[in-house]
Amino acid sequence: MALCDGGALTYYTVKEGLSDNQVRTIQEDQAGVIWFGTGNGITSFDGDTFKIHVGSNNGLAHPDHVGTWRSAVGDLWFHGDSEMRRGFDGQGVYRYDGRSLSYLALPLPETVDKENPYLVTDIVKGRGGTVWIATFPGVFKYDGHSFTLISDDTVGIEAGSERLHVRSIFEDSRGDLWIGNNGLGVLRYDGKTVSNFTNAHGLSIREKGQSRSLGRIFSIAEDAAGNIWFGTRDNGAWRFDGESLTNFTIQDGLTSNMVWTIYRDKRDALWFGMGDGSVSRFNGDSFDRIY
Repeated sequence: MALCDGGALTYYTVKEGLSDNQVRTIQEDQAGVIWFGTGNGITSFDGDTFKIHVGSNNGLAHPDHVGTWRSAVGDLWFHGDSEMRRGFDGQGVYRYDGRSLSYLALPLPETVDKENPYLVTDIVKGRGGTVWIATFPGVFKYDGHSFTLISDDTVGIEAGSERLHVRSIFEDSRGDLWIGNNGLGVLRYDGKTVSNFTNAHGLSIREKGQSRSLGRIFSIAEDAAGNIWFGTRDNGAWRFDGESLTNFTIQDGLTSNMVWTIYRDKRDALWFGMGDGSVSRFNGDSFDRIY
């Protein structure tokens, strides 16, 4: 993991105190402490020292307790598969409320495919305290009181067809939820119905006559102008301006055609974490490699 102070980059690994070198999410709490959700636990950094809260290799760190579902504005949310010890099956999340860290099990449907469990792939906070939790088989909406599940049945996927395999979600400034799948492409949920955005634009993996697809989506973001960006596994980044799509690849300055993550900073710059481990920043026309 590398931290940028506006100029130089400083590199941190497990040697400096991270619980794992695979960093999935970075968040800041209300006290200014930085939290890292990793492939093996949760670590915080106060500017001087790292503290492992969940998933240390020696097994001493663990959640404070199994909690009760609730939501507040300043909560931080993390993937729950980083510690599958102590009876946890990974089909849940961790919630940090500013004081303690709790493990919360997802309200699973009666039938769960053991080969495709509800392991969390992404979490975003939406309007009115809503929390969206993406898992491989579907997306949970938690409004602070009850849950709604967007699943194969919700989308209308029939048995024998390609199933949901959700890798990313994003609620835009209009309140629409974008769901990125590894295979089906982009789905759009307006609060009532789910539509296949990729199919509507003729960009599915199986679409004949096109060389670049919008079928394997690993990241989604929105820029300051309201454009929606999609990061793909094989075809770089796509920008949707509300009417048309523009595709950016290594020919436009990206170092790889695999985009792991897209992040908009406080200055409205867009940063792209690439499949080759590099970091690029969009300059308005093309991309500059920063790391």
